[in-house]
Amino acid sequence: MISIMIAVLQGLGNDALNIVGITMVLQFVVSFGFILPVNSPQGILAFSTETFSAKDCIKVGLPLTIIGYALMLIFVQTYWHILGIF
Repeated sequence: MISIMIAVLQGLGNDALNIVGITMVLQFVVSFGFILPVNSPQGILAFSTETFSAKDCIKVGLPLTIIGYALMLIFVQTYWHILGIF
C-alpha cells in the first residue's frame, strides 16, 4: 500500500504535497489493526491458542485504536511540524 501511495502522490505532480508526510500518516493508519484478530498475523496466531474470544479483542482493540489515532493526530499537528516532515 505504501508504494502505491507514493506512486499516486508523485503522479499528481503537485509540488505543494508533502509526499513523505502523507506516506507516513498512511503507514501509521494502516498499522492500527487492533480491533479484530484477523487484522494481523500476530493476532491470528494469538487467537488460535483459544485463550480469548473475538469479543475480548474488540474490548482491548477499540480503545487502543482510538488512542493510536489521537496520538497520530497530535503528532501530525505538533511534533512532525518541528521535524519538518509534515
